[in-house]
Amino acid sequence: MNGDCDTINTIHIYVPQIISAVTLYDTICQGEVYTSELFPNGITRAGRYTASGVSSLGCDSNVILYLTVVDVNSYLTVNLCEGDTYSFGGQTITGAGVYTDTATNSRGCDSITVLTVTYTAKYYEETAYFCEGTPY
Repeated sequence: MNGDCDTINTIHIYVPQIISAVTLYDTICQGEVYTSELFPNGITRAGRYTASGVSSLGCDSNVILYLTVVDVNSYLTVNLCEGDTYSFGGQTITGAGVYTDTATNSRGCDSITVLTVTYTAKYYEETAYFCEGTPY
């Protein structure tokens, strides 16, 4: 500077748009743990969770997480009559008992189905003895 000149500096300031909260939706399988940078301790139950952090621009940021937990077990009960069959997990069931089948559900979770089968005889036979001359 020569003392006689004015200097003009132009400063551009960017103020990012304020976002009150970012909403996330996620799903885990029963028995799994949801973890992320904002939820480092892990979450295992369905619900609404909030966390505060710093955005990529250095601003305070709030995150709302709606977590769904998919139940992986299902239970069925079937009553078979004598002579009936029931198809389950690639096998044909003909008698009473507890049977299990493991498959992958639509969310990619290992899903266990427990089938309890009861059995009812169609015919019941009874022998009775009577003395001659005794009414039945």
